[in-house]
Amino acid sequence: MLPDPLTCPDEFYCFDPAYNECMHGEDSCAKLCDKQEQSCQYECNAFGDLIADAEDCNKNYLCVGDGPPFSPVALTCPPDTPYFDGFECVTDQASCCNCQIESCTEEGELLADPQDCHAYYLCVMIGGDLMQLPVDCPNGGSFINGACDDATTECETACDLSGI
Repeated sequence: MLPDPLTCPDEFYCFDPAYNECMHGEDSCAKLCDKQEQSCQYECNAFGDLIADAEDCNKNYLCVGDGPPFSPVALTCPPDTPYFDGFECVTDQASCCNCQIESCTEEGELLADPQDCHAYYLCVMIGGDLMQLPVDCPNGGSFINGACDDATTECETACDLSGI
């Protein structure tokens, strides 16, 4: 039986691992996530984690089971809040996990621009902080496999917001 996110207060879900089903009452409610500690993730590391689908922003997974390893149970965002932002289903497509820019981990790192496959971000140190500097590939080239090509390769934008 699937966890029931609708019978508990916001940011909680209803699931009792002992019975592997939703039990009634607040005692069966467990906290889904702490927004300050969690961002978009793609692996089940702990019971109750919500993980994103790398290709479909309408889908996400709830990690369940006695693990580790934990098993991902597929969930789909409802039509009124169709996009998963790493924490919950929202109305803003730009909040999708595949639309978010990765964080810099070191100076000089190049990060793909999820909204433009002809651009990337260069990680630079400014005032002691790693910042993302937007850069366009020269001559209309595509940013593929960590580098700009010579504009002969087709690329696909990870997060296409053109229909908004």
